[in-house]
Amino acid sequence: MEVEYTLSSGKQTVYVIFAAILTIIAIIFLSLCFRHRSDAPIVLPVAACFVFLAVLLGGQLRKKVTISTESVIATNVLQTKELATADIKGCRIGPKTIVIESVSPTGPKITINNYSDFIDGADLKKWFQQNFKDLDASDLAEEQYRLLNDGRLGATRAEREASITQSKWIGWSYMATGMFVGLMCIPFDRKPGVVIFLIVYPLLGILIMAMNKGLIKFISSTRRSVYSFTALGLFTPAFVLCLTGSLGYNIYDFHNALLPAIVICLATAVLIYITGFNKDMPKAGQAIGMLLISAIYGFGCVVQVNCLFDHSSPQAVHTSVYDKHKNFNKREHYYLTLNPFSPGQEQKETEVSAGTYDKYNTGDHIEVELKKGLLNIPWYYLPDDY
Repeated sequence: MEVEYTLSSGKQTVYVIFAAILTIIAIIFLSLCFRHRSDAPIVLPVAACFVFLAVLLGGQLRKKVTISTESVIATNVLQTKELATADIKGCRIGPKTIVIESVSPTGPKITINNYSDFIDGADLKKWFQQNFKDLDASDLAEEQYRLLNDGRLGATRAEREASITQSKWIGWSYMATGMFVGLMCIPFDRKPGVVIFLIVYPLLGILIMAMNKGLIKFISSTRRSVYSFTALGLFTPAFVLCLTGSLGYNIYDFHNALLPAIVICLATAVLIYITGFNKDMPKAGQAIGMLLISAIYGFGCVVQVNCLFDHSSPQAVHTSVYDKHKNFNKREHYYLTLNPFSPGQEQKETEVSAGTYDKYNTGDHIEVELKKGLLNIPWYYLPDDY
């Protein structure tokens, strides 16, 4: 018997409404292209993005899953995939996604996203649970057996269990501390001790992964693995380091920042990969996550070290205000656009205090303090706001 699962009428309505809104926005941008042809190179790509999103959302109406005793067929906006039931190894069922894997490692894989959007989505989930092997539970049991028989973790089973429990405690403690303390550091980003903590903490995570006999990884899943992981503990301090560096300092010329940032990024990514790569988790996702965290960390390190620990004498530079504006994002933000300080440079938009914003008007002369930077990356500040 063949059963077809399609989107509920409520979800279809939502997709149609959002697709229509995006289509209208795309039409507005396209009309702007015809009215202001000089802006076409900028506006046209934006319109194309909205058209693509509208087509993508509208195409969601094609989503359906057809199951029978012979096969499973899944149709989405881009393609239709079919797997014979005899070729299905099992499935992985998450809160929003069902992944159906083939017996062959090189065989196709079917991913059903947002299965709760389907009419009788709960029945679809139940059918897979009853008819196919739970690969997450299987992987978890297999990993537990392998680790509990790994002599490197202890001489007895009790010692190995203790090693696994201890690694989980260390991993979760590292992540919880990194997330909480990292966020608490935001108001104190100009304190050398705080910046040193934010720089050292991700390195501590790498050391923890290296010293815990492979039981702590970069990322893991409690549904399918006993490994603990450090990803959020690495990310939060790196993100705070980068965020406070970007918002707290005005870099005048980024050229000298690129090389050290790239070197730190690559070195950090390699260390995370060597110490924390989890072969049981998606490889591409891990690689992207490692590079993202490493890039954020590298940029944040370079900016913070260059500016916070720069003891060079400031050079007074005179320029003028090209423009000023303000916007509201949770609070009022004030900006002055300054004319270039030297030939070959661009105008610099600088966030300032309300007092400085009111003090200067377009065309007014203004003094800027320019510093060399510890890493020879010039940066500047306005004396009234520093």
